[in-house]
Amino acid sequence: MERPQVKVERPTLTIGENLLFTATVIGILIVSAGSCFYQKDYQGGSIYLAIAAILSLVVFRNRKVALISCSSGGILVLGLFGAPFHPSLGAALLLLGSFATFYLTVLWSAKKFPYLSSMHVHALFKGDAVMAQENERLEKAEREYNRLHPSGPWLFRRF
Repeated sequence: MERPQVKVERPTLTIGENLLFTATVIGILIVSAGSCFYQKDYQGGSIYLAIAAILSLVVFRNRKVALISCSSGGILVLGLFGAPFHPSLGAALLLLGSFATFYLTVLWSAKKFPYLSSMHVHALFKGDAVMAQENERLEKAEREYNRLHPSGPWLFRRF
């Protein structure tokens, strides 16, 4: 008696998950380059920095917000895991700098694309042009809603 063949489907990674992994690798390469420069290993640091620059230019040429937020987020997470076991001033400064970079990137993105919210995170990995287009679409929808409902939601209407 033969066993029936079971077809196993492997889940495929989306573009966002691939970009998230790549941005984390770029962040780790930058931290490694800084560590090599600190130890006066300029050749190794230059190689790490060149690889990080090439990866970021090739993969994230139109996705600046995704690159900065994913790489600083990856550094932040990995640094928080290691901070209790190897506390140092350099690690604390790296974590604070990574957090500040992440926070300032979110603020800059919110000012540049004010109508995008967390529901539109898929546009983050598609590039700045798609983010601008989605922002324009949401702004147009809000203008249309305000035209149809001039006094706002029912809670704020005068009776």
